[in-house]
Amino acid sequence: MNFIIIIPARFFSTRFPGKLLADIQGKPMIIRVIEQALTSQASKIIVAVDNIRIQQVIESEYSLLKDKVEVCLTKSTHKSGTERLLEVVTLHKFKDKQIIVHLQGDEPLISSFMIHQVVRSIYAVSKKNNIRVATLASPIKYYYEVKDCNIVKVVINMYNNALYFSRSMIPWVKENNYSGEIINSLWLRHIGVYAYRADFLQHYSQWDKSPLEEFENLEQLRVLWIGETIHVSIIHNNTSNIISVDTVESLKYVNKLFLKKQANK
Repeated sequence: MNFIIIIPARFFSTRFPGKLLADIQGKPMIIRVIEQALTSQASKIIVAVDNIRIQQVIESEYSLLKDKVEVCLTKSTHKSGTERLLEVVTLHKFKDKQIIVHLQGDEPLISSFMIHQVVRSIYAVSKKNNIRVATLASPIKYYYEVKDCNIVKVVINMYNNALYFSRSMIPWVKENNYSGEIINSLWLRHIGVYAYRADFLQHYSQWDKSPLEEFENLEQLRVLWIGETIHVSIIHNNTSNIISVDTVESLKYVNKLFLKKQANK
C-alpha cells in the first residue's frame, strides 16, 4: 500500500503556543511524532510547518534522511490543518487517488498499527464504495471520558460511517441508566488520524465552513455537512493513552508515559 504522511505543524497554538517544540523526554514533541511516523511503511513523510523554528529543528534532526522526511514551509494564514495539507498536496501535484495520511503534530503516542489500520480502511472503502475519507475511533472505557469536552466522541451507523462528531456526550444516556456494556458498545472516542484520497482535499478547500464546525470547533463536521461520508475504523486495543497535548498538564502526563515506556524497553 502506497501512502504519504503529512503532519501539519502550527507553532502558534491558541491554548499552548510553541507546544510542538515542548520537551518530551529529551526531544521536541514534533520529533517524537515523526519518529512514530517513521515506524510506518509510508513512502514519504512531509511536515507542513508555519514557522522557521520548527523547520530548523526538524532539518537538523533529519539531515541524513531528507529523502524520507521533508519539511515544507507553508503559509501562516491557514485556518485548519486540512487547509495546510492542501497547500502541500497542490505544491507536489499528487495524483487524485494518492492516499494521504493526516497525522496530528500533537499526538506523540500514535502508533504505526493505527496508521496502517486507517490506510487499509481507506483503500478498502474507496475501492468498494468510493468513500474518500477514513478515520479511527476506539471504545470509551470510563464514564468520565464521555463527559470530557476535550475528548471528541463519534456516533456511527451500521456501516461504520460517521453520523456525527461532538465534544458533548453522544449518544445521551441517563446517568442512572448506563452500564459497562453500553460504554463499550455505544460511546466511541475519535482518534484524530485521517486518510484521504488527494482529490478529496481539492474539493474540501472549496467548501465554506459549516455552522456545526463553528459551534463544535471540529473541522471534520464540514465533510458531513456537505454530504460526504467519513468511514470510521474501530480500534479495540488499549488506546486510552492516545491524547492530544493541549495543555502543560497533558504534556506532563505524556512525559510520564514516555518515561514508563522507556523503562519497559
